[in-house]
Amino acid sequence: MTGPVPSLRHTNMQLRRDRILDGARGLLAERGYEGFSNNDLCKAAGVTAPTLYNLIGSKNDILIALMNKSTDELEQSLTGNDDLAALAFIEGIAIEAAKLAANDGSFFRASVIALDQISEPQARDSAERQISERRVAVAVRGCIKALDEGLLRGDIPSADLGTQMHAVSSRPWREWADGRMTISEFKRQVLLGFYMCLCSDASPDFLKTLRRKISEQKGAKAGPAARTRIT
Repeated sequence: MTGPVPSLRHTNMQLRRDRILDGARGLLAERGYEGFSNNDLCKAAGVTAPTLYNLIGSKNDILIALMNKSTDELEQSLTGNDDLAALAFIEGIAIEAAKLAANDGSFFRASVIALDQISEPQARDSAERQISERRVAVAVRGCIKALDEGLLRGDIPSADLGTQMHAVSSRPWREWADGRMTISEFKRQVLLGFYMCLCSDASPDFLKTLRRKISEQKGAKAGPAARTRIT
C-alpha cells in the first residue's frame, strides 16, 4: 500500500529547499561560514530572502540542516549494512565517514570549522546539540545491534555508549579539519575510540576481539604525512 502523494506545492517547496541547501553547501565549501551572507545564498539558489527564512531559517539553521543532511548521507551508506554483524556496522560508521570526508573535503572541513565561528554561545551550543543528536543515534544503532548479538553485557545503556562513541570521534574530526591529521589517520583514531568505548561493556569473548583490534590499529603506520595538511 502506497502512502499519500505529495501535493504540487509540497513538492515545489522541497525542490526549493534542496536548491537552497545545494547552494549553501557550495558556498560553505568555497568561502567558509563567514565568507558568505544570506543574500549571497539567495542569489546562488535563486530564491527570495523570505523564502529562504520560511523554508529553513537563519544562517545557523542552514548550517544545522547541512550537517544533518551529511548525517543522512552517512545513514544511507549504512542502510545496506543492516544485515552485517554489529562490529562491522560500527566500523562502517568510521569507514563511511572517512569516505564522505575524502570525497568532499572542502565542505566537511568548512562545516566542522563553522561550528566554532557561530559567535553567540547559546546558538552555538544549540547547533552542536542538534547535530550531535543525529550522529549519536547512528552509533546507538550499532550498540543495540551488538547487545542483541550478545557482544555487550548490557551493564551500560546503549544510549550512553553511543554518546561516548560520538564524543571520541569529535577530536579526530577537528584535527582533520584543522589540517593536522590525514583521512587515514582520522579513520584509525575513530576506530580506536570506538573499540575502547565498547571494551567498557564487552562480553569476555568480544573483549578479546576488541583488544586484538586495538593492537592492530596501534600497530598501523600513520605515515610521515599524518601531521600535514591534506587538501
